Amino acid sequence: ALQAQFDELIFEDFGFASVCKWPAPALAATGLGPAMVVDFGHEFTRICPVNYQSRSIATPEAVRRSRVGGRLLCGYLRELISYRNED
Repeated sequence: ALQAQFDELIFEDFGFASVCKWPAPALAATGLGPAMVVDFGHEFTRICPVNYQSRSIATPEAVRRSRVGGRLLCGYLRELISYRNED
């Protein structure tokens, strides 16, 4: 249920065209081209561009950290669900 709500948030609210949900080591093993690794934590989200074909991991300057984490997203989802139940 939570996964379905997360997918709805990603596609409908944020407008993503597609999402690939793999653990980072599995993605590295595939050898696929450039990728964006997004690590959702409780307090923070880290985003790191990676090019697995050239075996180069992004430099520290390319890594971005956002204060939006699982706790904030859970609160946001809770609000969305409660508003929808009122309709």
